[in-house]
Amino acid sequence: MLTLMFAIRTLLLVSGQSADQTIDDWDLAVDSARQLTVATVAYAEGSTLFAACLNDTLTVGLKGLPTSSVASRRFERRFDDGHTESTFWEASDKGTGLISATPARVARSFRNGSRLVLSSAPDGEVPIHLAFDVPTQSANLDRVLAACGRPLENPLDSAPPLDMLLQQTPAIPPAASARYSSYQVELDCIVADGRLSACLSEHQRPADPALGVAVAREANGVRVKVSDPTAAEGRWVQILVSGSQNRY
Repeated sequence: MLTLMFAIRTLLLVSGQSADQTIDDWDLAVDSARQLTVATVAYAEGSTLFAACLNDTLTVGLKGLPTSSVASRRFERRFDDGHTESTFWEASDKGTGLISATPARVARSFRNGSRLVLSSAPDGEVPIHLAFDVPTQSANLDRVLAACGRPLENPLDSAPPLDMLLQQTPAIPPAASARYSSYQVELDCIVADGRLSACLSEHQRPADPALGVAVAREANGVRVKVSDPTAAEGRWVQILVSGSQNRY
């Protein structure tokens, strides 16, 4: 993560390595040699919201936060329509930054503009409340998603997250039709009748759509161990499948 943050700082200082600029409140910078594409929004208080694609890895986060007490934790995110959902963020930059655990889902939520409002539960620590206005224009943000091979829309993004209801990561069997001895697929799935359903590949390495389809097919129907089956119904879960190994 330090490598990414250093690369972003360096790139933003070198204005000559910017891509063709679209009129957009997201600033875009590209370093082709590093395979790095970054979209940023800078705020008056010194904080920056960013989405970055580095070597096919997508990262979304905040840097330059005005507090050094930020730690990895679960936040409640409030959306413009009033609903909330849990979201996980990892501390970075010595506690002055946050990195999203679900970057593609979070980045897509910024595409039509919204207010990013994060509030942490006290849990014995100093509570944190963060609020940032997100631009309504998103052409440059879309470029970052495209650079990392991420879809601009995902029908499962509207489902609430499974969150702490998940008790054990589902074991996904290896895809019999996969042509690769080593692969990694990021799946988005919905829980239905206690099982994974409607699974879609968010991203796959190697970049073969057929690989994602094969792994998603094997995941559909796998039972999910949750603390409350009724509450889990219709919720979204993300699973990273690496060969025959996977983690939440």
